[in-house]
Amino acid sequence: MWKDEETNHSVSVSLGDDISFLNLEHLIRCGEHKQALDTILEWKNNDRPFSEEFAESLEQLSLLARLCLGDVSVQSLPHSGANTYELISALIQRSVQLGLLDLADELAGGNDTYDTYQHCELIISLYTEGYVERAKSKLMQLNATMLKEAQPPFTRPAYILGEILHDEGRFEEAAAIFERLAEQFPDLAKARFAASSCYLHTTMHRLMGRIELYRPGEEEQLRIEKYLNDISEALNIVHSTNWHTSWSPAQSRNLPPQPSKVIH
Repeated sequence: MWKDEETNHSVSVSLGDDISFLNLEHLIRCGEHKQALDTILEWKNNDRPFSEEFAESLEQLSLLARLCLGDVSVQSLPHSGANTYELISALIQRSVQLGLLDLADELAGGNDTYDTYQHCELIISLYTEGYVERAKSKLMQLNATMLKEAQPPFTRPAYILGEILHDEGRFEEAAAIFERLAEQFPDLAKARFAASSCYLHTTMHRLMGRIELYRPGEEEQLRIEKYLNDISEALNIVHSTNWHTSWSPAQSRNLPPQPSKVIH
């Protein structure tokens, strides 16, 4: 609940409004942009007091609906000013959340007016919503040197790349990214946990490869299996630090198929 200090009126969003807002998002997600826009206009005409955050969300949905309908174009949006970056970033995030991926790509500049900051925002939004393959494709478009240095705005995209490489089993490449991030940002503790996961997985794979290649005797195999159990326990501890991005059930539906489970 939000308080209006001057009038002392309580401005709130009811459960019914929450449900209506979800329905509004559903309309946009399903392509019913005209109906969504009419609903927003109806809400506005009721002259009901909303919190600033709720009103801002309505404005974003209204603008997205108008963009989809062609009432306004991305090119007509402001490209300068103090709040421009925040506006475009918010629209990119909400577009990806609603599955409007082509619009999100256009908002980020597409191939015509490439903007590094918005491109990074697009990568973060895509990955956060589970569009891993699409995020990876966008990562490959970034300047490799700048991504390697991992300075803002490339810090979060670099971390995302590390996660993707880790999940692909490319642990040495991923570890190099996480170690670099840990060195540059000492307070980023999760980067050290991420690197630890990479090293533990590398050791585990080498031990398993040794069993398959040399077929050691019973005593040595028991010793190796004990090491493997210890590593698994260590991986579970590292995993409990939540260093890796986790996705909701809805976001998980956007993830690529995973033939094998990699412990984070």
